This record gives sequence, C-alpha cells and structure tokens, in this order.
Amino acid sequence: MKRKQQNEKNLAIGYWLVAMNFCSCSIPMFATRDDLLQFHQIQSVDFTEIKKDISSIQEKQEEMFKRQAALFQELKELNLSLSTLKEKVEANRERLALISQRIDDLDAGFNQQWKSLAKRLELAPPGSIEPKPSELYQLAYNDYIRGKYDLAILGFDNYLKQYSETELGASAQYFLGECYLAKKEWEKAVFEYSKVSTRYPQSDKVLMAELKKTIALKELNRDEETKKTLEWIVSTAPNSLEAVLAREKLKQWFSQ
Repeated sequence: MKRKQQNEKNLAIGYWLVAMNFCSCSIPMFATRDDLLQFHQIQSVDFTEIKKDISSIQEKQEEMFKRQAALFQELKELNLSLSTLKEKVEANRERLALISQRIDDLDAGFNQQWKSLAKRLELAPPGSIEPKPSELYQLAYNDYIRGKYDLAILGFDNYLKQYSETELGASAQYFLGECYLAKKEWEKAVFEYSKVSTRYPQSDKVLMAELKKTIALKELNRDEETKKTLEWIVSTAPNSLEAVLAREKLKQWFSQ
C-alpha cells in the first residue's frame, strides 16, 4: 500500500517537472539575466496587445448591442405605427359604411318623395294641384348630387321657367352651370354661369359662379377672359374666399 502511494507521488512529481520544462522551453538553457529580462518584456508586450484586442472587441460588442437595441426600438415603433394605421383604416371603413348607409337612406327617401309626388299628380284632377317650388328645386338638386346631371338640368330648367324670381332662382341657375361643368360641356357651362351675374347681380352666388366659369374658360383656351374674370373677383371682394381661390388660380395659370 505504501509502495503504491509512493509511486503515485513520484508520478505527480514527474508530471510537474514535465510541465515546468514545457513552460520554460522557450527560454534558452543558458539564458543570461538580460535574456530573461527581455523575455519577460516580450511577454508583457504580448499581454498588453492582447488586452487591447480584448478591449476593442468588447467596445465593438457594446456598439453592436446598442445598434440591436435601437433596431428593436425602431421595430417596436413600426409595429405601433402599423397598429395605429390599421385602427384608422378600420375607423374609416366604418365611417364609409355609415356614409353609404346614409346615402341609401337618402336615396330611399328621394324615391319615396317621387312616388308621393307622382301619386298626388296622378290622383288630382288636371290643374288642381301643382308641386311647391321648393319641391321642384329639391328634386332637381337630388338628381344633381346623385350625378344624374341630365335629369337635374331638366329639373332646374323647369324650375327657372316657372319660378325664376323666387329666392332659389339664383341657386337653380348656378347649379345649371355646375351640371354642364360636370358634363364637361364648357360652352354651355360658361353660358349658364354668366346668367347668374346678369339675372341675379345681388346674389351671393355671383362670385362663385364667376370663379367656376373660369374653369370652363380655361378649358376653352380663352386665357385673356379667364384672367380678367379672376382679377375682377379679386378686386370686387378682396377678402372673400372666392378672392383667395382666384389668387391661387392666377398664380397657377398665369405666373411665369
């Protein structure tokens, strides 16, 4: 037993000697003091360089972590923006659905008005009943907002033939111009818009009718008349909304 322990002790001593010999193998066997000092200096320099390399790697690693954190933050903000956008789209979809429902309701009410008026005209003896001026105007206006411009033109024309001197006369004349403008019938639009100022010079529709008329004039390449009309609007009512829009048109169409 003692012999076995002695062998293990000798073996451990042998391993230690081999390790020491391996560690010192780079030092010459007969190294002088200067050699040893130089060797230690080289080792010191090597360790310094290694420390610098490690420090540089750590700095780069920290920078990489910062960039990753910034990217994660940007991704988080992007996800939040997408979520907000999705909510807005959903809200707009609901709003459009509500508007569509209201239009359907208006359409149903309009059809009911037509049926009621037709029934009254059908049941009444000839000449015993006539629709009210406001009813004729409203029917024509409903056709206009629904994009049925030909029907609206007939309605406004009919209204003006019977009730041109009423308070809605200027509006009916104005919307005749609007119908022709929407149909891109420029000459007729100019003609009908011009009637607003000649027939109803005191109406608040005059400025807007003249402004809209310039759109048709521009399409007809009647630039001189277009410019004069816009300048007239600005000089007549310089503080009005129509004057603001007229200045924008002058800048857009005639500034060099």
